Amino acid sequence: MKNREQTICKDIRRHGQDILRSDLFHQAGHETHHLRSSVSDHSLNVCITGVRICHFLRHFGVRMNEKDLIQASLCHDLGMIGREDKYETRRTAWRSHADESARLAKTVVPDMNDAVKSMISTHMWPASGKRPETKEGAVLTIADKYASIMDWAGVITKRRYKDKIKKEIL
Repeated sequence: MKNREQTICKDIRRHGQDILRSDLFHQAGHETHHLRSSVSDHSLNVCITGVRICHFLRHFGVRMNEKDLIQASLCHDLGMIGREDKYETRRTAWRSHADESARLAKTVVPDMNDAVKSMISTHMWPASGKRPETKEGAVLTIADKYASIMDWAGVITKRRYKDKIKKEIL
């Protein structure tokens, strides 16, 4: 594994280990998401993409709170777990899951700060109308849209790279 990949794995494990090991995250692995993946797989893709964006932006002097981004990325869609029973329609799930995800994230990360909660509850921007308040929130939103497009389109770009990282993280 290349140096960059090892750094990404190390960062995600360091800041997201409790989330990755949680019962809720494992439960998310059994919930289909975007037709082609699970909630946990999608969330890990978002996290990997977000950390890669952070590392890229460092080259331009942009510093971010990687811990907040990793925690928010791994928890951002937890509200989709059990959506068939929780929400009346797909549209309701789509509109309501961000706030529910922020609530559930607090059970997995009890010391979660307000910035992480805000990042999770605004990740559906611009569709939700609630705009991210931080640059980390903007990166989460972008990484989520990118990962969602890849899931929906069925594109397998860099799959081997991501699978290698996922195997190393988990």
